[in-house]
Amino acid sequence: MDDVAQMETILAAFNEQYPNIEITFDPTNPPDYNATLQSQFETGTAPDLMYLRSFATGRGLWDQGFLADISDLPGLHENFTPEALSVWATEDGTNYGVPFIAVSHGIYYNVDLFNELGIEIPETWEELLAAAQTLKDNGYDAFANASGDPWTIAEIVFMNLAPTFIGGYEGRMAYLNGERCFNDEHAVAAFQAVADLAPYVPEDQAALVYYDSQQIFLMGEAGMWLGGSWDIPLFESEAPDFEWSVFAVPAPEGQEEEYVTFHLDAGMGINA
Repeated sequence: MDDVAQMETILAAFNEQYPNIEITFDPTNPPDYNATLQSQFETGTAPDLMYLRSFATGRGLWDQGFLADISDLPGLHENFTPEALSVWATEDGTNYGVPFIAVSHGIYYNVDLFNELGIEIPETWEELLAAAQTLKDNGYDAFANASGDPWTIAEIVFMNLAPTFIGGYEGRMAYLNGERCFNDEHAVAAFQAVADLAPYVPEDQAALVYYDSQQIFLMGEAGMWLGGSWDIPLFESEAPDFEWSVFAVPAPEGQEEEYVTFHLDAGMGINA
């Protein structure tokens, strides 16, 4: 489960200061979390405190009346920016979540394999595809990613590369504000980038789930893995027998700006 070790560290520090308060942490398999929490609220068994996923998912729980209004929580507005708070707030500024977890995206790569095959860190999208072809020509999967868990393509592949193709935050807001159409050249280029990667994932990728993909990378069978900062604790604990590192999704040739996805992923809510 995600964040178990980190949460245990946080709770241990909390209990040092507040030894008479007992908190039970009951983690859920991430893909099952939304349905599990919804069911708990509907049956009256939801916890006192819970992770809130960002934007629509957390807002849905608020709209159903399951979450407490925490607008007057001491320190909330002093310690978080309006942008961070807006993820768990209504249009009129009512707050229902405390920002808690943020994540970023990137491309993990096998440093030893890159060195062995003479691959430099790609500086353009075209160089990334050339690196992928070199890996494939030498019998490796270029990317360990797969679609057996459908969320992975949207959240760790598309969300990883889309900002560089649509122009980061400003580009995203242009779509949301109606200044751009979702079939413009930038959006088309982002989806084309996903298609560009298709020849370089495992042949049986449709049958591979998230865990399988991670293991393909960790076993040295793939040169790269489009992932997020949440993968770091696993990769460190697994200690593969090669050096690994991370680089940002490179921009297409001729484009100077590159963007790294960073977003608030989870907040903390209170049962109403």
